[in-house]
Amino acid sequence: MALTRRALLERIGAVGGAGAVYMALSIGGLYKAIHGGLFEYQETSDAPYVQMSFAVEFIGLAAFVVAMVLLFAGTHGRAAT
Repeated sequence: MALTRRALLERIGAVGGAGAVYMALSIGGLYKAIHGGLFEYQETSDAPYVQMSFAVEFIGLAAFVVAMVLLFAGTHGRAAT
């Protein structure tokens, strides 16, 4: 059974949206660990790879958001096939 273009875009959008949420929650967990502790574990921003982890997470989140905007901006106003 072949997927229509619309069904394929909906599935890609769902996966991309889930990826963006996952990245945002990962950033939130790291922020919470640094500013208040998480599971009784206090992290510092001076720990190795914390700044790099924040940078990678934000770049990944931005990439997911840009991909979703481009994906759905290209389908706006087109007739379903």
